[in-house]
Amino acid sequence: LHPPRGSSRAPSATASNDVPATRPDPTPITKRAARKIFWLGFVQMLPGATGSFSVGLICGAAAIAAGMSPLASMAMATFGFAGTSQLVVVQLATVGATLVVIALAGLIVNLRYMMFSLSLSRYLTDMTGTQRFLATFFMTDPAYALSVARYMQHPDDDYRYEFYMGATLAMSLGWFAGTALGTALGTAMPAAWQIEFCVPLTFLAMTAATVRDRPTVIAATVSGITALLAVNLPYRAGLLAAALAGICAGYIAETWQRR
Repeated sequence: LHPPRGSSRAPSATASNDVPATRPDPTPITKRAARKIFWLGFVQMLPGATGSFSVGLICGAAAIAAGMSPLASMAMATFGFAGTSQLVVVQLATVGATLVVIALAGLIVNLRYMMFSLSLSRYLTDMTGTQRFLATFFMTDPAYALSVARYMQHPDDDYRYEFYMGATLAMSLGWFAGTALGTALGTAMPAAWQIEFCVPLTFLAMTAATVRDRPTVIAATVSGITALLAVNLPYRAGLLAAALAGICAGYIAETWQRR
């Protein structure tokens, strides 16, 4: 007997000796989607990579001016991977500070990354040990700001780790290219260029997208005022004070808003 004309019923796979059809392997599609998101993060981070390039340029030139060899300059950029603390370390080493003071100063300047990591942990989950190491080591301020802005705008997106690592790749390329050029030029760059001013402008542009509600506005305002008032604190501790003040203000504002 044949099924009625127009019927969409197909012969059952179990009613024949044929091997049941299997679904296509989704792995190639998954990998293509992951690569697409990775390069999306890379492209969106390219404007911010100009700031990374300028910081690397300054750090490379500062290391040579302090008497370091080109190899030492590039090694510090590779294993340190932190522009602000690198400038602090070079400055303290130039004036003859002890190793303990230099290490503590670098630690204080980089404490903000602990808060960034806590914030990212809400979005980046189910990572392997290697992925956690890479995400932590290559963390930068603009890549963090861009990634969190995207996670807030697209909360249901997959491949968050891939987007973040694409952004960090753009920042890393800018950093190493700038450091290499600054190391090669040494003290030949004129101070009148003031390329370091690109850094705060870039970061302000990236963080503006995250200011979307009242608690965030309050946190940003309190943090900015604190940074201005604490700008003269030693070892750039004003950055840490501003971050802590902003976190506290944002938490209090969000608590009041929920009541």
